[in-house]
Amino acid sequence: MNYKDFFKSLLPHLLIIAGFAVLSFIYFYPEMNGKELPQHDIKQARGMSHELSEYAKSTGKDALWTDSMFGGMPAYQIRGGVSYNIYLWIQRYMGLNLPYLTVSIVFMYLLGFYILLAS
Repeated sequence: MNYKDFFKSLLPHLLIIAGFAVLSFIYFYPEMNGKELPQHDIKQARGMSHELSEYAKSTGKDALWTDSMFGGMPAYQIRGGVSYNIYLWIQRYMGLNLPYLTVSIVFMYLLGFYILLAS
């Protein structure tokens, strides 16, 4: 098999994958324009971690404890630090390092579904 035949057999798959990326971007177009659904739990999480964020801004260090919730509690239960979870690296590369997390996740779902159907 020469390179032309290999590329011709690969071209439909590449077009479908590119179509998945375009479809993901079209679906999340409102999010890319700054629109978002108001989510009560996200607002609460930002409020709970406000003290920890301010402390990190002023000192450059992460606080390990907060006194603002329940008379004191460990900070890791409210606001996590830098994550070294390997899944985040896999997600970035499998999602083609797309700029928006939701676009990346939907693209990975479509790509995984296609790979399972093609095999």
